[in-house]
Amino acid sequence: MSDPIERPEEGLFLLPGGYLDRDGTLHREVKLRPLTGREEEWIADPAREWTEAALVTALLRRCVERIGPERPTEETIRSLTVGDRDYLMLRLRQITFGKGVELTLVCPRSECAKKMDIDLALDQIPIEPKPVAPRYAIFLSEEGGPPREVVFRIPNGADQEAARGWSHLNERERVNHLLARSLLKIGEVDAVTLDAVSRLLDDTVEEITAAMERASPLVDAEMEARCPECGHLFTHRFEIVPFFLNELLRGRTQLEREVHLLGFYYHWPLREILGMTRRKRHRYLRLLTDELDRRGRPAVEVG
Repeated sequence: MSDPIERPEEGLFLLPGGYLDRDGTLHREVKLRPLTGREEEWIADPAREWTEAALVTALLRRCVERIGPERPTEETIRSLTVGDRDYLMLRLRQITFGKGVELTLVCPRSECAKKMDIDLALDQIPIEPKPVAPRYAIFLSEEGGPPREVVFRIPNGADQEAARGWSHLNERERVNHLLARSLLKIGEVDAVTLDAVSRLLDDTVEEITAAMERASPLVDAEMEARCPECGHLFTHRFEIVPFFLNELLRGRTQLEREVHLLGFYYHWPLREILGMTRRKRHRYLRLLTDELDRRGRPAVEVG
């Protein structure tokens, strides 16, 4: 049997890491559906106090139709690596709003600090596949002592959600909490505690976190840009999750206007309009604009 291939037009993609089920089988094929107005309205509700990680979990739970043969649960979505969750948000944005992104950057040179507009194609962002394993092992020695085996798993969405309670801690303390969750063994110690991690030397912690990064699937969203004003060449890291979520949060007013226009002119019920994707809503609004223009009436602006 040939390996599955990505078919973006059908919402079929391959996770760079993948999901390990209870039997240890790795599943990489994923089926996504685009957001509808229902999700757009739900996300932009100002009464909801989401953390970024919790919102990603809830959003993917709604829009990931299957991973392998099974529909994922919320716990499945939480168990995905950070790289896989970023990848899914990248593809979800691509099939919902399109692959083109317009960014406004600021030249990092303080003497310049001019704004510039950059176009980015989401389907051109490099993806580094690294199929996940249930555990990884490295051997480290501290202060000339004998090598100790350190066993870990890749940090995942559940770790991201747990980090909400670490915001008051310093950087090393936050790393300690993450390692206490993701280290499975240190030497002969199988039950890794926060206290055990806190006793590790800084160099050891750096080696462990570097090993985790090397093993993690990656959405490589670093891009080079050149300031058109001063010519300075710099690197910008595009963060898909905050970018996409901010798009959705800012879009509430536009969504309400689109719903109003479609309901007013077409007399469709709210449920039907909210069940449409943004692309479908805009298709009908463009038809409406053409018809109003033909009749010499004010056109409808499509966002």
